[in-house]
Amino acid sequence: MTKPSNHLTFSLIFLLSGFLGACSGVGATSTSTPTPFLLPEPTPNPYVETFDTLWTTVESRYIYAEVLENELQLLKDQYQLKVLAMVSGDEFASLIPEMLAEFPENTVGWQSRAERLESELASAENTYGGIGAFVSFRAEPEPHIVLVEVMTGSPAEAAGLKDRDSIYAVDNFLVTIAEGLYVIQRVRGPEGSDVLLRVASPGEAPRDVVVTRGQVAPRPRRMAMHFMEGSNILYAEFPRIAYGEMGLDFFAMYQAFAETKAIQGIIIDLRVSSGTGWPLTQLLTMFTNGVVGETVTLEGNIPANIVGEDYFGSQDIPIVILVGPDTLGQAEIFTASMQIHARATIMGLPTPGLIEGSESVPLPDGSILTLSTVSYVPADNRQIGILGVQPDIRIESYWESLDPENDLVVKAALEYLLER
Repeated sequence: MTKPSNHLTFSLIFLLSGFLGACSGVGATSTSTPTPFLLPEPTPNPYVETFDTLWTTVESRYIYAEVLENELQLLKDQYQLKVLAMVSGDEFASLIPEMLAEFPENTVGWQSRAERLESELASAENTYGGIGAFVSFRAEPEPHIVLVEVMTGSPAEAAGLKDRDSIYAVDNFLVTIAEGLYVIQRVRGPEGSDVLLRVASPGEAPRDVVVTRGQVAPRPRRMAMHFMEGSNILYAEFPRIAYGEMGLDFFAMYQAFAETKAIQGIIIDLRVSSGTGWPLTQLLTMFTNGVVGETVTLEGNIPANIVGEDYFGSQDIPIVILVGPDTLGQAEIFTASMQIHARATIMGLPTPGLIEGSESVPLPDGSILTLSTVSYVPADNRQIGILGVQPDIRIESYWESLDPENDLVVKAALEYLLER
């Protein structure tokens, strides 16, 4: 859609009127008709079509469009004026992320045409390598990347990096808030090349580590389970990435420990848990019963009704679930469902609310809009996709700041269960 500038049109009319008045006014010696000016066609604003398509897509496909209708309309009106005044692509490439930052966190995303082409080129490059770690981003207390899980046999492991290490600089350039997780593009590079990382482990001073990049393939770690020392409290640690047999592993280990001695409580550590293959139904069946919520789609809502089954006392066992900003997706849905049925006490920090399914839509200028089109609402109608899961007992300690051998959040969960 093209909209001419009213100011430009007014100025041209004013100049044209003045010229004709000068030719026909008092003292004029010529009665010849002047050659008229040709009004130029207004220059189309090439960014308006992309902006309009973006908003048409949001209004028709965004899962929270109805919930946030008034706020989104105000946002659209505000930024439409800015887009109409634009003259460069650089302005547009900065304005769209600024606008989308006003949406609920992690529910929309945008990749400019240049970023998309760069990403596609990098994906096609056979010699492109990395260090072999799953990561997360923290903006506070200063921007850094957290190594959530270092892959076995990876370049990162060979360089001595471990889970919970934090990266503050890459090749002597600090990690910034503006980059966010895009800083990982600076960590990646040609296979066989070196990258210099400034790294800090929990409780230790920063140090410089050189990692030689290599070809890496995701190798999910399997979940772990054990009795807490001197107790009948079972501790289950879920890995960063879910894998196909994770539900079976949980059940088999739970059964093995239950046959050893009576389980008096269980700590389910989901602080770094994510993945689309998460065993949501299996675990809810073990620990809950009844309606836990609804899957919300643009076509309608689908109730989630769980028929619980008791495995070695699983329906009554006291449970603490540990969560934080890296608890994502179906792990969040599990936590919210357990919370509303009072089947677990939730400890830690709020989750980000990354529970949505999304789709990507190409825009006229070659950029890509990604937006949430499917969500989940617990039976108590909380919008956890916007608010995240709020812990019952908040503990202000980030996972990466804690010594794995002396994890204060795990200790708090153990003490809580022992007191019951």
